[in-house]
Amino acid sequence: MDRCRTPSAPAGAHELHGLPHTKLTLLGRVLDHHHPGRRTPTETTLFKSTGHGALDIATAAIIYTTARTRGLGTHLDL
Repeated sequence: MDRCRTPSAPAGAHELHGLPHTKLTLLGRVLDHHHPGRRTPTETTLFKSTGHGALDIATAAIIYTTARTRGLGTHLDL
């Protein structure tokens, strides 16, 4: 991985600072298929919002649409 692609903790995500770069992947890298994301059901995905609400909504829309397209997720009657 080249240096410009090495992820680091995003600004505002202080609790992620100090983690090895091998433990961090930017969500955009998963969404654009440059990183596989979770490989097994036991791996954990954490989305750290850094305060940009519009980006959170855009990300949620992509995740929701992808899940619906692939028949993933569970419908909840609220």
